[in-house]
Amino acid sequence: MLPYSEHPIFYNHSIYLSAEQKNNPYGVLIRFFQDHRLVDLRIHLSQVSETCLSSDEPPFDEGVKRADLLYYQQQLEIILEAAFLVAQLNQDKDPDNE
Repeated sequence: MLPYSEHPIFYNHSIYLSAEQKNNPYGVLIRFFQDHRLVDLRIHLSQVSETCLSSDEPPFDEGVKRADLLYYQQQLEIILEAAFLVAQLNQDKDPDNE
């Protein structure tokens, strides 16, 4: 079982961001998209989805679960696009660029 299921309240908060990153989340996005191209992220998501969808193993052994995964992937891409634009628009807020 995933630890997220056992401790939902704890995992509903940011757990990896430092105090500095919490104060400047734009910097996190900017650095992320400096290291990762949007096209590469789309390819990786597609590969993960293809692997999951081509398996008959749970939790993707049912059509509904596969459809949920495709919807989730589309929503992740939308978030990535928005984060990409935020990072581009806020590069001046990144203290590493000063």
